[in-house]
Amino acid sequence: MDGIEWSKPSVLGKRRQAGGFHPFACETQRLPARIPVFQLVQRDEISDFEASTPTFSLQLPPQQQEGTRIREFMLKQSVIVAKCAHCPCDGVLRDHGCDGWMSVDGQTLQLLDAASILQLTDDDKHRGMSQAFLTDMFLRHSSQR
Repeated sequence: MDGIEWSKPSVLGKRRQAGGFHPFACETQRLPARIPVFQLVQRDEISDFEASTPTFSLQLPPQQQEGTRIREFMLKQSVIVAKCAHCPCDGVLRDHGCDGWMSVDGQTLQLLDAASILQLTDDDKHRGMSQAFLTDMFLRHSSQR
């Protein structure tokens, strides 16, 4: 059919129907909400999720190169990604109820609608430093009373 073999999901979501998947070589994986996702970009680059399909990583890049910065995002909701060696086309991913694609080693992640799925946490991530939202600071302050 589309040249990719998909595994039958163990948990069917709202977007999937029983029997909607075929026995395939690509497996699907659910990524939970609120996990960090990282993107390495040029220091002066302004990313436009609508114009391109950006590439992300689930792990903080080991070393930042000169002239680059790391952007940290958080998933607003859980997503289902196809986990396979190469990225299928967007139509195939949508047909199979996936929100994106992840490489087999888990190092590369592409999301179909990144703008609606991701929340920017830190525009210039530095190792050893964490970014907090105002709501987190208020919650911490109120729990210490």
